Amino acid sequence: MTSGNVFADLGFDNSEEELRKAKLAREIRAVINRRRLTQAKSAQLLAMKQLDISAVVMGEQASSL
Repeated sequence: MTSGNVFADLGFDNSEEELRKAKLAREIRAVINRRRLTQAKSAQLLAMKQLDISAVVMGEQASSL
């Protein structure tokens, strides 16, 4: 049986925060895909570095998050 939070199930100290970050990243990816934005345009709109957008899209931790 799981708790509904994979981060809690894996023993992360800040499981709720990690879950919120994952949900936010998923929503950002969905908007980027829905609007068919490039990573460069997404970075410009979000005032982020393109490398951080790439990390979000690839499911990695962005340095500015």
